[in-house]
Amino acid sequence: MKNMSVKKRKTINRSGKARCDICEKRSFLERHHVNGRNVCQPDHPSNIANICPTCHTEVHYGKVIIEGWVQTTAGKELMWHLKDEESFTGSDASPHQF
Repeated sequence: MKNMSVKKRKTINRSGKARCDICEKRSFLERHHVNGRNVCQPDHPSNIANICPTCHTEVHYGKVIIEGWVQTTAGKELMWHLKDEESFTGSDASPHQF
């Protein structure tokens, strides 16, 4: 899904059939800027996570910490952890408050 056009990805996200990058539940997804919008190319796929409204709220309130995208043998995966858990990569993205 990462290599799709923005228009097609938005259509799939609004269908309710796509999976959240955090909880993997099928839902209507929202785009979250992993490192905020004040970076070079803020809408680049490496800075976008497609997440459900529940996970999106938890990210903004700091309950879920997104570390970023990593390449695994299964492809690119979003690394994240709960607030009180240890970081996998040591590069936590700052929570973006509402």
